[in-house]
Amino acid sequence: MAVDAEEQRKLDDLIAFVARKGEISEASARRLVTQIFFKSKPRDRYLHTEIGEVTLGIMLLDNPEMYGWLMRGEPYEFLSGKDQKGRFGWIVRVPVPLAPVVIQCWDHFVRATYDRARCLEAVNAGNVGNAKPEISDRRQYWLQTKLQEADARLEMTREVWDRERRKYWPMAILNKGKQGEG
Repeated sequence: MAVDAEEQRKLDDLIAFVARKGEISEASARRLVTQIFFKSKPRDRYLHTEIGEVTLGIMLLDNPEMYGWLMRGEPYEFLSGKDQKGRFGWIVRVPVPLAPVVIQCWDHFVRATYDRARCLEAVNAGNVGNAKPEISDRRQYWLQTKLQEADARLEMTREVWDRERRKYWPMAILNKGKQGEG
């Protein structure tokens, strides 16, 4: 399962953009972007770079009206900030046409994870302590149905994410007792 040339070019363009906007080496930018492929849950992970600890979030922009920065010649949108510990948090927003399939799958997986969390919060909001729920049985049934749909959507997006991200994992190929990178 190899990555085709067009997908690799899109990923390389994204990496070059992160390196340029973040003022870090391309090797550090590649580590930041590709560390996403090893995530099984959407949570922050900081990596050490030349400028300090950095976490990177990548999300899709599927609304063409929001592509205003493209008029300034930028292929993606780059948002930067620092936390109280002095660590950088970067978000790169990628227009769908420029996003590799693996990044699209990551975005769908993250959105499904957060949708499920919101549904779970809504279901649990009516079941606080021993108090009688403030919501009707009909509303509770609707929320449970939404939670089941969110669970199913999360599972489907997780399967697609697992399949796509494996294409980017390094593999060791054994050939007549000799080990090489593949």
